[in-house]
Amino acid sequence: GVIHLRCPLGKPQDLQVEARLARVSLAAGEQSLASDGPLRLTIRDGFLTLAPTRLLGAGTDLLIGGSMVIGGAHEVTAIITGRFDLGLAQVAFPELRASGEGVADLRVIQRMDQITYEGTITASGGILAHPALPLPMQDLAGHGRFDEGGFFRVEQAGFLIGGGKVEGSGWARFEGASMPGLHLSLIGEGIRAEIFPELNAFFDANTAIDSQIDAYRF
Repeated sequence: GVIHLRCPLGKPQDLQVEARLARVSLAAGEQSLASDGPLRLTIRDGFLTLAPTRLLGAGTDLLIGGSMVIGGAHEVTAIITGRFDLGLAQVAFPELRASGEGVADLRVIQRMDQITYEGTITASGGILAHPALPLPMQDLAGHGRFDEGGFFRVEQAGFLIGGGKVEGSGWARFEGASMPGLHLSLIGEGIRAEIFPELNAFFDANTAIDSQIDAYRF
């Protein structure tokens, strides 16, 4: 890469930096991502800016960019748009195994210690497995959006499990990078569960899942 620095003598506040990195690669869970071209960073007028950059990987084509105030304000704005492999969720949830397509149109804003989110996330054709789930979810699809107060509203969601269909809605409350609250209302039909090798059960379900911090209630 190439870095250019300009700073008048005795005026560090007028520092200007232009950086051009030929290529950036990173690992996210089991996924590998790389920029499709040079990554450009600038520092000017007290702002550190990342020019819009495409990150490519298997099933992933994301445009990222943003800016940060240099100094005591600690203000950060980031944008993330495009499609991504649902397997990237393993970065936040290492025990999760997922695949499928997601589409994001997000803006992340940090002011001092407060992080807020704006935008939407859509998923389709997903497969999700986790040790806490008795069976994997298949054909997972859903859509949600962030609103004020850090709530991610799941407006519609559905998946197949045990040969049956489940639909529902709900919300998740975010505080920064943590998720201290969750509520999901799920209705399922024709779900099959293998209790013993020769004993199967078929049932419908109407379930609500609530969590506060690390406790779940059904």
